[in-house]
Amino acid sequence: DINTDLVDRQLQDLETSCVRHDPLSIICMQESFGFLYMKYEPEYIYFHLTIFLRKAIMISIFVFGYERPATQAVTSLVVIMVLAILQFKLMPYMNESADYLDSILLLSLFITIALGLISYEEDRVDFTTSKPVRN
Repeated sequence: DINTDLVDRQLQDLETSCVRHDPLSIICMQESFGFLYMKYEPEYIYFHLTIFLRKAIMISIFVFGYERPATQAVTSLVVIMVLAILQFKLMPYMNESADYLDSILLLSLFITIALGLISYEEDRVDFTTSKPVRN
């Protein structure tokens, strides 16, 4: 079909011009880096930075808090709760399902860490005497 050939030719011309002539044009930037921000609502295109910051904070808590597991868990719970509230309030993804999925994943991480904290504290108490066990 003539229209299909014309569209194909225009796309090839666009790709060639992006590479050779103007790699900083809006269309070229979207093609190259759109995967970073095109999944968010226009007012939240920065949100990938908050996800990166969330990961960096969590890693820092786990790396620097290894000597105090209970403090590590409580700090993680506070951070996750704040981030979950932020996520649920902003709903930054273009796809509503992605908004709910990310919120559910943060909630499941919160529950997992909370159960780990409960398990850790239960292991530190001798239930026959109800006294804490010292390490």
